[in-house]
Amino acid sequence: VKRFYEFANKDEFIIACNEVRKISQKLVSIGLGTQQPRSVLNTLIKCSSLSAPTPHCLTPAHSFVLQLCIAGEMFAFAVAYIRKHDILEINPKLTHLSSLDYLTYFYYSGLCFIAMKDFQSALNAFMQVICAPANELSQVAISTVKKARLVALIHHGKPLHLPKHTSLAVTRFCMQESPVYDDIVKHFVAADMQALLNLLQSP
Repeated sequence: VKRFYEFANKDEFIIACNEVRKISQKLVSIGLGTQQPRSVLNTLIKCSSLSAPTPHCLTPAHSFVLQLCIAGEMFAFAVAYIRKHDILEINPKLTHLSSLDYLTYFYYSGLCFIAMKDFQSALNAFMQVICAPANELSQVAISTVKKARLVALIHHGKPLHLPKHTSLAVTRFCMQESPVYDDIVKHFVAADMQALLNLLQSP
């Protein structure tokens, strides 16, 4: 596998994008299963570069790279990778990118930015998930909204504001009652730190 990743050229990667995706998933499983995510990280980074039709095109491997970085707590490395590979384009036909790949890439990006205390960048990444067109709400989107609400409080000191182009599925979810998160927002905005602490420590 590593020999193919080492010697194959970009055209071969793009032609075999579906097979490359499957191999990359196997590598992720190996890295996570052996608890040595660093061992396959460089291979996947090369894959993300060679399988992208253009330098700023998102591929499944981009998400796999961040997944391994999070598992290995390599957050500074992950943020440097994100900034170096600024995503401006998607091409599912050439990359076999799925909607889940798109969502997880920006969700993982947000987690990495949070770890580095770059809360504005985390919110920007989360918004890519929140505003993605969707008929149904995915688990990734639900987790993203919950984290974005907390990050908005930390960074702006006020509740999360959803853009007008937010997907209807996300908007409906946010309109539902969420007692724990609603209470966190209420206590935080009111600067009632004791009530907030009691809430966070409650079972």
